[in-house]
Amino acid sequence: MTQEGVQIAIPAKYSGIDMLAYTLPGTANSIIQAIPIQLATMSYGTFLRDFANWRTRGLLVVLLSDERVPQHVRTFALSAEELMLVQRVGLIDSKEDAKRDVVEQASVLRRALEPYCMVSGRWRTKISRWLVERQASNAGLRINTSAAS
Repeated sequence: MTQEGVQIAIPAKYSGIDMLAYTLPGTANSIIQAIPIQLATMSYGTFLRDFANWRTRGLLVVLLSDERVPQHVRTFALSAEELMLVQRVGLIDSKEDAKRDVVEQASVLRRALEPYCMVSGRWRTKISRWLVERQASNAGLRINTSAAS
């Protein structure tokens, strides 16, 4: 994140927020707005078991390791709305075939999470978009954005 010009602040006391991310404003009179980030590190199997219960007020950044290749860790960043969408896809799919094995369920989860995969060069865009969406939401407006940014 910091390589893309995103500033990081760590709260002095834990309150469910692991860090704050913000970009420096373009003008001296602009207000700095921060995004609360909650971090989670787990395996796909654990996330699959618990993902329906996850909630976030800001951005949930999940570091998922793959049981098949433990050194392979992928990062996903989801807003509250995006997290709910992934949860719905996963829950609908699991209800359609309750007998589906864990490997197949994890495969569905991987596909649902893919648009939210973070790679170098995407953090600043994701954070900027989240700030615009939050400002619009606070103003009572709706903005049409795609899942991947």
